[in-house]
Amino acid sequence: MRSERKRFSHQLEEAQVQITDAGIETAKTTIELAKSAKTLWNDATVEERMQILKRVLSNPVLDGPTLRYDLKNSVAALAAMATQSEWRPLRDSNSCLLRERELS
Repeated sequence: MRSERKRFSHQLEEAQVQITDAGIETAKTTIELAKSAKTLWNDATVEERMQILKRVLSNPVLDGPTLRYDLKNSVAALAAMATQSEWRPLRDSNSCLLRERELS
């Protein structure tokens, strides 16, 4: 039983590290895309711009020459972070993971 428990605990730790690494990679990719959004938009064709708008906007309504819209939740969160001078004030995720491992 102890060896089984130890084996499962080790597998759980490995899975948590993989999930965390995947999350960090997704966050890095998202931030890089957000940083280059203006360039991507300027270099995009009309069809590509339409695809970008479909991914970013929710409930778009054409009101004469004006496009009214809501940002999708994930994009709205990024937009809110862009207006904050310090969006992660306490610590970075790596130090948080190290602290969790120290406590366990």
